[in-house]
Amino acid sequence: MKNLIYQVWCGTLTEEAKVSSKLMKQYADRIGVEYLLHTNPNIASKRVNSDGPYWEWLNPTIDDSFLEYDNVLVLDLDIFPVKKIFLIKILEMSVHVQNHFKENKDRPLL
Repeated sequence: MKNLIYQVWCGTLTEEAKVSSKLMKQYADRIGVEYLLHTNPNIASKRVNSDGPYWEWLNPTIDDSFLEYDNVLVLDLDIFPVKKIFLIKILEMSVHVQNHFKENKDRPLL
């Protein structure tokens, strides 16, 4: 099973975002999942004809490069790993959301 923790940021990374990314990468390495931080990706924003960063957290639902993963956990950069059990539970819950989007790939985003 291939799992990913995905974080996205538009603009210049704040110090807090840098710390979150560093800690989340360490956490991903510790539990054996991949980690990806996209900065300024502009993927979902193009799809909804928006210049704002508000849609980028949806990238795993519309970008086919994420289909190689069985599970994708999208976390804001204001999330910091504290306890292993907490994030594992979130990862388990995210399976349902990711599977929904895989099964409904042809549905429009909005």
